[in-house]
Amino acid sequence: MLCPYCKQEMIKGNLIGTNGYFVYWLPKEYYSKHAFLPITKKKVKDEGGVIIHTNYLTAAPDYFYVCRNCKKMISDIN
Repeated sequence: MLCPYCKQEMIKGNLIGTNGYFVYWLPKEYYSKHAFLPITKKKVKDEGGVIIHTNYLTAAPDYFYVCRNCKKMISDIN
């Protein structure tokens, strides 16, 4: 998917929460390489994830697309 803002390729992945501390996105490829999810912000960033600064997320869609170039996230919400 191309970013509607900068026209660069976006990366498909999932949004993940950790015990109410923070919510983050990981590239889809992460799951084929690792058995466990990262639990620290540093590890999330080291693995190519994106930290989402929010206290809660009520209804998460299946996938989000992230543009690393302009720092945008897009998803369809049902």
